[in-house]
Amino acid sequence: MVNITGIVDEVARLDALRALDMLDTPPEAEFDAIAAGARHLFGCKFAFVSLVDADRQWFKAACGLEPSETPRDVSFCTHTIAADDLLVIADTREDPRFATNPMVAETPFVRFYAGVPLRVTPPGGGASLPIGTLCVADDKPQDPTREKLEILAGMARVVEALLEARRTSKENLQLALDRQEALADMARTHRLLQHAERMARIGSWRLELESGQLHWSDQTYTIHGLAPGSREQLDTAMQF
Repeated sequence: MVNITGIVDEVARLDALRALDMLDTPPEAEFDAIAAGARHLFGCKFAFVSLVDADRQWFKAACGLEPSETPRDVSFCTHTIAADDLLVIADTREDPRFATNPMVAETPFVRFYAGVPLRVTPPGGGASLPIGTLCVADDKPQDPTREKLEILAGMARVVEALLEARRTSKENLQLALDRQEALADMARTHRLLQHAERMARIGSWRLELESGQLHWSDQTYTIHGLAPGSREQLDTAMQF
């Protein structure tokens, strides 16, 4: 496996990846469409939205290859995130890093690869980190034009936006659930307090210091023979 320690903070990178909660999720049309578009652009056999985990690369979208993941130690995309930049290999047989790679020497006989890192903001903010790639590959050598590579990079930015949107949606949902639970806890506490007041025949009140507004519990109104909701001023209430 390529050692990326010192190039990319691997612990932070994996935290950023897992915060997306995207690994091992079902296919989604948006990611599939981008992978298909990239394959068509380069006229090649394979295209992937690849997320690089600790010991595997998992494909959120895959065109032309059946497995949903491959070991990281044979992953071309590990080299892409290590460089944190566009990686183009026109002919893998002429590159000593890949000439003996099982993906080159055996099925699917990869000869060409181009990958763009996908970067996302880690939890808590900070500089974005590479968590995967948008990449294309073929079983024939290829020397792509700069224009095609620029389009591929632009498509990678769209994938990044989708990933960030998924995470933001998840975070907002969690905030809403937390708020709902907090409100439910407050309502339960209020009901228990009202029940305790009725049982003990005592009341309670609360004063807002800034506005001077007084809030009585229902039992306090009952004790003083007033209709619930009556607005009593502080000086009047103190006379009871």
